[in-house]
Amino acid sequence: MERLFQLVWAVVCTFVIWMSVAVVHLLAPNLTVFAVMMAFLGTLCFWLVMGLAQLKSKEKSSPEKAKRESSNGDARLALLMELMGEDERQALKQRLLGDLAPDGETVSLAELLASQNRQSHRS
Repeated sequence: MERLFQLVWAVVCTFVIWMSVAVVHLLAPNLTVFAVMMAFLGTLCFWLVMGLAQLKSKEKSSPEKAKRESSNGDARLALLMELMGEDERQALKQRLLGDLAPDGETVSLAELLASQNRQSHRS
């Protein structure tokens, strides 16, 4: 919706710029060429600034969107873990341990799972 509003605003501004050329042509016909050149440069600058602003807003919104999506995934994972029974959690832990066994990372994962298990029992 905001993008549509910006587009409408840009079209209205462009229309006003070119209507000013028509007014200059009616009031001072000898300045028409100058008015057309200025209107062209003004329109070009206006649309370039609008385009650059859109690019910057997209770049700015991408990290924010990624943060929202990752926090949403974390919340879903926490909810899933809460809904799982103790035996289901243990089965998941064992499966994760089995998946990581060839990598040699089972010790650190086991320690992590044990500390998480201790923290969950405290809560």
